[in-house]
Amino acid sequence: PIRSLRADPDFQRSDRRRLLFVLFEGVPLFWRLDLDLLARSLGGDCGYDVGNPAARGTDWSLSHSALMNAVAATKALLRGQHENAAGLLARAFARVGLAMPICDPGRQIIALGEGIRRMHPEVEELAVEVLALSQQAFGLDASNR
Repeated sequence: PIRSLRADPDFQRSDRRRLLFVLFEGVPLFWRLDLDLLARSLGGDCGYDVGNPAARGTDWSLSHSALMNAVAATKALLRGQHENAAGLLARAFARVGLAMPICDPGRQIIALGEGIRRMHPEVEELAVEVLALSQQAFGLDASNR
């Protein structure tokens, strides 16, 4: 079963393109499906509607998106991609209007998850999962921040 299905706002009103993000029930957060759908008439042109304001929609959860950035940052850190993780976390904190603490990235992920959980109860379940993922990946939790 599908747990969440989100459409990237950059292409929500595009006449020939959608970028979908799918989370499945019972599947690790790392295994999100990113599905870029293009009309056959585009011939695989992934640049179609990039930057087109008429293609842009507004149905997008900033808090959900920030939490998924935390998941991507966790994956990047585990792969040794520290600069990539730093960029993902900076965008996540900015997206939800939280100040990014000056500490190691694992603790930043915890701060982000806790902040979003407090501010946005509609994504509390996902925030708790992100916190559990960070604890598993880095051996950190709120008590040893």
